[in-house]
Amino acid sequence: MRDEPEIIKEMKIYEKYCFQDNNLQHTLNQDISKSSVIGPLSNPCQNTSHKVERNNFEIYNKITNENYDLFKSMIEDLFEGILVINEQKKIVYINHSLKKMIGLSKKDEVVGKDVLSIIDAEYHEIFLENYNFAGSRYFINSYELLKKDGSSIWIECIGCKQRYDNEFEQILFIRDISQKRKTWDRLRYLEKRYKAIADMLADGIIILDPLGKISYVNPSFQKMAQKKEQALLDTLFREHVSDESIYIIQQLLIKARKTKKILRHVEIDLQSNNVIFPVELSISPVYEKDTFTSYVCTIQDITERKTFEEEIKKSERLKTEFMNIAAHELKSPVTPIKGYLELIISDKESNEKIKKWAKISLRNAERLLILVNDILDVSRLDNDTMKFEMRKINAKELIEEIIEDYKPAIEDKQLLFDLQIKQPLPNILGDYHRLNQVLKNLFTNAIKFTDYGSITLSAGQTNQELVISVKDTGAGVNSEDVNNIFKKFYQAETCDSRKNEGTGLGLFICKEILTKHNGSISVESVQGEGSKFTVKLPIL
Repeated sequence: MRDEPEIIKEMKIYEKYCFQDNNLQHTLNQDISKSSVIGPLSNPCQNTSHKVERNNFEIYNKITNENYDLFKSMIEDLFEGILVINEQKKIVYINHSLKKMIGLSKKDEVVGKDVLSIIDAEYHEIFLENYNFAGSRYFINSYELLKKDGSSIWIECIGCKQRYDNEFEQILFIRDISQKRKTWDRLRYLEKRYKAIADMLADGIIILDPLGKISYVNPSFQKMAQKKEQALLDTLFREHVSDESIYIIQQLLIKARKTKKILRHVEIDLQSNNVIFPVELSISPVYEKDTFTSYVCTIQDITERKTFEEEIKKSERLKTEFMNIAAHELKSPVTPIKGYLELIISDKESNEKIKKWAKISLRNAERLLILVNDILDVSRLDNDTMKFEMRKINAKELIEEIIEDYKPAIEDKQLLFDLQIKQPLPNILGDYHRLNQVLKNLFTNAIKFTDYGSITLSAGQTNQELVISVKDTGAGVNSEDVNNIFKKFYQAETCDSRKNEGTGLGLFICKEILTKHNGSISVESVQGEGSKFTVKLPIL
């Protein structure tokens, strides 16, 4: 590589000393005298070369002054405040931003004063520790800075020592963080408040890190697990559940993290001191800027609820057993009574008065027999002992039989009967007797609750389902009853006259039978306008 020209070297010498005004002439003469091109500057008029170089120096000096003005303007207008302190802790310089920050009209109001005069007394000691500790290193801390009006602002301060003219000066870069501090204080307040709420909750609350380790537990969970906080923190949550629940926990954590959704009310078993008890767990994954950070889990001890549920189930079983026994005991005498009453009615030797009494008794015996049969069906459904003889059924034959059985009763009430069949009807798989029982119940209700108007039976295939509907123009039910009419023992009509007697079990039985057939039943009803019941069954 070629050596630099001497003139370039000399220009660098000028540039080096442009930033120093002490003994500039002397130093410049010494350095330039070493140059082979330029001699000593003691007599700059000795030759033209000296004049040229002197002109160059003046140019560099002008450029330096301009640069100085530029850098000074930049420092004055910085967003951060700048504070310079000497070894006596006196303020020797502040920039415009710091002057504005403190609320001064002139810099002279603080220049020359002790730096502690603008620092809140509470932070004098820590400030001096930082100041003395800094040495050749920097420090960073936060303090309260006093303003001219007596108020204070929070500042973040970065300081470092620099040597200047054989003296050390501390240069501090200051930023107003009052708003940031308010936000931080607000967050700390909210954290304390929510922690207080979590500590008071009856449900257990735990926070898990991404690996499933416990990073927070509230007192309720500590009581639930019968362990102190230190024994629970930094342990894997799966260590505190039963062996059967470990796999469930792992799958729940993976699913919550993958789907980014809250998983609610999952039953697992906790284990504490070799005692296993049921709890209900909800998991919420926490993300910060799309980065997964933790799980928040709520845990509720459901031991009492489970005990209560078992008691209810036991009570239901006892009630069902009682109903079953009572129904059988009632059915035994009702059947022969019904038979004898039918004989009396058909006997030609019986007078009309006796026949009339027999008909009334027979009607009530039949009503009692229906009630007994319904109770028996409910008992079988509850115990899952109802038998279904599943076979291929011709839907057309099933509907024609219903029409044949109920058309006379419809005509007796002088109601119109509208039949809407979309041929051909598909075959279905089911128990003929039980499906017949469902349709009979729907027709019985339609006739019972309709005094004028019409009853419509429609049937057809929609997609892969047989759809049968029974529509009437009767009393209808209100919106509240619509949601309850398929419940056990529920009756929509509750007037005192009890004009239409019933057990409140028919629609419940219908729904359960259709469920066993993988079918469904629904209702649309407007009080005073009528009802429409729709049955759907899968086709073969």
